[in-house]
Amino acid sequence: MGRNSRAALGAVGLMLLSATWTSCGSDTPTPAAPAPVAVTPPAPATVTGVAISGNLAFTTIGETTQLTATATLSDNTTKNVTSDGQWQSADVRIVTVSTSGILTVVGYGSTYIAFSTGNRGTSKAVTATPPGTFTVAGRVREPGRGGLVNVLVVDTLSRRSSLTGPDGQFSLAELRSPQVHLIAERERYESAETDATGTNIDLPLQEVIRLSAGETTYPAPLAPNDLSYTVGGRRCSDCRVIHVFVPQAGTVHIQVTWTVAASQLSLFAEGQVVKGTARELTADVPINASREVLMYLGAEPPNAVGTHTPFTFATSLR
Repeated sequence: MGRNSRAALGAVGLMLLSATWTSCGSDTPTPAAPAPVAVTPPAPATVTGVAISGNLAFTTIGETTQLTATATLSDNTTKNVTSDGQWQSADVRIVTVSTSGILTVVGYGSTYIAFSTGNRGTSKAVTATPPGTFTVAGRVREPGRGGLVNVLVVDTLSRRSSLTGPDGQFSLAELRSPQVHLIAERERYESAETDATGTNIDLPLQEVIRLSAGETTYPAPLAPNDLSYTVGGRRCSDCRVIHVFVPQAGTVHIQVTWTVAASQLSLFAEGQVVKGTARELTADVPINASREVLMYLGAEPPNAVGTHTPFTFATSLR
């Protein structure tokens, strides 16, 4: 067999071998690729609590300190968030706090600093007073309306005084005793007076409600935590004092109406108590001479003012 014949046979063999492998491959299915598995990424950790650390008691104006805010996360880890949230001082007349948590004392007294990040926050008390002295602090508020600004608060024992800030906050420092006797006064308001200690003193101050018989008034709403009075051995709470000037002897007819069904109001006047029903009360109060009569409008049983309760107080002289 010649060389050309052997070459031709070799080529034929290679073709047959190739055809055999191709035929075998066509009989065997190609394995399917595995389906992708969906992987849910873990939820990011959220802030579950915040804590403030650092020095919070000072003795000198001008002192500074670095505060630290630490967040506790939902995965049980902690994180320094000092520069990641909002710092605030309740009274910038006493301390200020920078965005990086640096506290600076600018005056003597007691107040609070707060830190918040996301929907979590916390606060801490701060005091600044010379060594061996004390502070007292609190808030003057008008029931139903909030803090009262520019109210003069005087300690009659030390003769120290303070004007309330934007939210009614006041503070007295450099006291030789932690015991104080406070009087809060503001024009057109009933004064408030209390013996107290500490830094959470509550001084509710009511606006004077004054009218003449024959007039109608629309005071600020009654509210939970209004003042409490004992009238003729009975307690009126939450309660308002209303001054009615009667120009001559006669009978003063009172009509009170309100809009909140949940509140049960009563009128205390000249030894009688008249309970209201269905959001209204009426009373006839005999007066034997020209004078100013104190009437009390509030809840009996005590604390029966369920929510802020606007009311109308109408008078006529018969």
